[in-house]
Amino acid sequence: MQERKNSEGRVILFLAVVMLGGALFMLGKKWYEHSQKNDAGAAQEEGLTELRYLSPQNILDRISKNEELHFIDIRPRESFEQNHIIDSEWLGLPEIAYYNASASKLIIIVHGEENTNTQLREINTLYAKKNFPFVFLEGGIKNWVALGGAVISEGNPDSYIDRTKVIPIAPEKVTELRESLVRSIVVDVRNDIDFRAGHIPGAINLPFSRLEKDRSLIPSLGSLFVYGANEAESFQAGTKLFDMGYIGLRVISGGFMAWEEKRRNYRSKNSQN
Repeated sequence: MQERKNSEGRVILFLAVVMLGGALFMLGKKWYEHSQKNDAGAAQEEGLTELRYLSPQNILDRISKNEELHFIDIRPRESFEQNHIIDSEWLGLPEIAYYNASASKLIIIVHGEENTNTQLREINTLYAKKNFPFVFLEGGIKNWVALGGAVISEGNPDSYIDRTKVIPIAPEKVTELRESLVRSIVVDVRNDIDFRAGHIPGAINLPFSRLEKDRSLIPSLGSLFVYGANEAESFQAGTKLFDMGYIGLRVISGGFMAWEEKRRNYRSKNSQN
């Protein structure tokens, strides 16, 4: 009996040690991940002690207080288009030397792993001579994303996360659903010429290239529908609007091309009857 109790005790002790080890491992893992997030870009910025930085949290706090900030993204254009901070301006390294900034806004320089320490030092020297009010985003865009900062992405139809941002709606259901809603807003993101050639009745034209800059033209109240020339442009416009804060928007599947085809088929069928 005593031997059995000793055996059970050893089992319990073993399980306790395993559980404690597991708990310590998870705590260590969380600490490491947190450390990695806080140190994102540290290797990139090592030795750049002369540069002034603002942490993502500090910047988010300033945004919440409606402080005027101007984000300048110096990464390659391809990286900027993949994802960037809302309302940031892209400037190539050659152009940044000729840029005239406003003295009333604090400039936040957004960089990435593609930018070298030499490039950051050159920009720091240049803007310091021009007496621009500026700082660098601590840890760059990677740290911003890791710590919860919002970005606008290009929209990837193969991404599960991006697919959850929009509600697809079949072209033939658009008119019926709009009639059941108190107020609907339809945004056409094609270019001006295509819009004038034909569009869904009641739609407003806001070309894709100006979507971010002119988003204030979209009424704040109402159910939002969006479409482009085709499926890809429609989806990208929808995800971009979601990233800008428009939740629950509906993307017209297939874009204007599909809607126009459904309308022609409907007219053809009725004319035969």
